[in-house]
Amino acid sequence: MSHVQSEVDPAARVRRWALIILAVTAIAVIAWTWRSIAVLQREANAAVDPLGQISADPDQLDETELLLRNSAIHAQRAKKASNALPLRVASRLPLIGDDMRAARTLANALDNTVSDAGVPMVDLAARLLDVPEQGNGPRPLVNTDALNDAPATVDRASRAISVSHQELAEINAASIIDQLSVPVTLATDKLGKADQALREANAYAPFAADLLGADKPRDYLLVFENLAEARPTGGIAGKWALVRVDKGAIQLVDIGANENLTELTLTSRPPLEDDFVALYGPSLGPVTNANLTPNFPDAARLILATWAQQGRQPPQGVVSVDTVAIARLLELTGPITVPTPGSSDQIVVGADNFVQVAQADMYRWFEGQEEARQLFLSGLTAVMLDRLGDNMSMRNLATTLAGLRDGQHLMAYSQDEAEERALQQAGLSGALPAPTGKQALVFVTDNGGSKLQHYLHLGTCATAQAIGVQIRNDVPADFSSALPDYVLNQRAGAPDGDQIVTLAVYLPAGRGTDSVTVDGKPVPVQAGTEGGWALVRVPLSVPPGQTATVKIQLSGSGDAPEVQNQPLTHEVTAADGVCG
Repeated sequence: MSHVQSEVDPAARVRRWALIILAVTAIAVIAWTWRSIAVLQREANAAVDPLGQISADPDQLDETELLLRNSAIHAQRAKKASNALPLRVASRLPLIGDDMRAARTLANALDNTVSDAGVPMVDLAARLLDVPEQGNGPRPLVNTDALNDAPATVDRASRAISVSHQELAEINAASIIDQLSVPVTLATDKLGKADQALREANAYAPFAADLLGADKPRDYLLVFENLAEARPTGGIAGKWALVRVDKGAIQLVDIGANENLTELTLTSRPPLEDDFVALYGPSLGPVTNANLTPNFPDAARLILATWAQQGRQPPQGVVSVDTVAIARLLELTGPITVPTPGSSDQIVVGADNFVQVAQADMYRWFEGQEEARQLFLSGLTAVMLDRLGDNMSMRNLATTLAGLRDGQHLMAYSQDEAEERALQQAGLSGALPAPTGKQALVFVTDNGGSKLQHYLHLGTCATAQAIGVQIRNDVPADFSSALPDYVLNQRAGAPDGDQIVTLAVYLPAGRGTDSVTVDGKPVPVQAGTEGGWALVRVPLSVPPGQTATVKIQLSGSGDAPEVQNQPLTHEVTAADGVCG
């Protein structure tokens, strides 16, 4: 009996030890797995968190680089944790397989994003801003050698971000554990925004070097729009400057005023659409009427045709800035002291007073002295461009220019079709958008030859059934003595201080008008089309201190449109009580 027991016991002991070893191994594997998951989760969160703090502001480039470098370290650790043997095995198992695969996808996406897109883009930005000293010449805004390398870097980054975003977007965050769903959702959102931004940058990066004269100089006609005399792109084209951009540096070539350009003849006009000619044809001679249209590319083509008619060599493009844009640029240059022509006096002009000076004060200072006023403006323009060329860098300009672009205070046109498409992609072209059912456009045009829109206030509103517009005239009560004659209406028979304007409303796609009223009374309107939009134009004369209320009752059905308008001196407000 004892012999039999001795034969059985060793096998039982082996089985017991095998079970013990298997159990210990299983516990160790489970512990290793959960430790790997914990490490991956911790490192993934640490990699994702900085993405929410990254800024596109060039002034924060150093901070952005530190955040990305930190994110890269944690992304690599997360990737290493995701490649641990237990997670690779667990990703093939039921129940927990989805979680493990999501964890590995997140880790790989973060690592690829930071290493293949984030770090290279920050390195590129640093190179672009590393502008070498130029001695006596104007300082370039950007390092054009780096700008030539930008297309390849942006393209690689765009493709890397796009792949990572697509991989994360395919994860069903609702089906995985909370510890993973939060970083997956956050990373998907951040990469989606980065993907869109890089797609847009990828569209115009190939043209940036040429636009900034990296390989050969480029000439641009810089047009200054005065918001005191309203036009649909902003204001009347008053001053102009011919500038040359060579390897990123700006130089002033010539400067003048609209009076220096003779009227555009019929035979010199560029090709125009029939609906455009029907709306604006009789008024298109003076360069000051080139932007009766809200479509800046058409306005720029008319300006270039006028320029060429003078026997001048056409520049490669047109850039428009208005008085608000110049005030913003003066924030960068600092105040400018301008001598008063024919006097020992000097005037200090800065960001805080430029709009008031350019749109109001100078007409009083130089009343009856047109040549002195033009010399004053030319001197101010020349000094500002000199300051921008010598002392500014893209690091200082980028954020300001982006804000000006978004408010359409800055627009650009290129005669090269591919470059023009890139400018449209970048939101710089000022092109009339394609009509949609969710948008309406409102434009005001001075029709009295005045500078009174400095005192105009616009309010708008919209519902699914109506669009409302209010125009308030805040001309001083003592305008007849307080304002120079040059500022008041020049049109024969027009009341001196009235806002004599044409209001144009571009209707949502598929909508028409049932009625148009001014201050509750039906009025006749001019109907037309432009760029696929149906529009109505309403002539108005608003006395000093008064408000005109225009209500357009819409036909057809649709949602309440978003109302957009041209750049104006004063912020647009809500037209309370008009659309209800």
